[in-house]
Amino acid sequence: MYLIMHSSYVAACFSEEADAMAFINVVQGHKLALRKIPASYPFFLLETYERNTFHNTRRRFVPILDHDTMRFVLDGYAETERLPDTNLGDGTIEEHNYATLVKFTKDFHGDPNDPGADYMGRLDHEHIDNEWLDRYVAQAGVREIWNLIR
Repeated sequence: MYLIMHSSYVAACFSEEADAMAFINVVQGHKLALRKIPASYPFFLLETYERNTFHNTRRRFVPILDHDTMRFVLDGYAETERLPDTNLGDGTIEEHNYATLVKFTKDFHGDPNDPGADYMGRLDHEHIDNEWLDRYVAQAGVREIWNLIR
């Protein structure tokens, strides 16, 4: 599997290297990198976030290729102390998002007229927040979640 990566999103995913290289040639000039992972469809990427001292968010993408890895990662989130949601001051509450679990089932890329843009929101995904973790724990773990989003 070949991922075309920006520092903050996946621009494309291809099962064939030739397709990935063709896409890279189209998007020359964008700051994108090719990453090969040992996966086949379907697979998941866990998108995690870190804030640095300048309050910039850095994203990391971790492939989740099997049930045991999914269980290890999600159990880790479920067992940690929950972080509070943020009151934005205008009456709205922003839920703390620990990570996003993104599902890939086939080759993916954005608009051919804007090939380096972020279209990940179009993929099936779950935001791992406090409410999601409560449901995960109540459903006794990963097997049910794996089946729901797989």
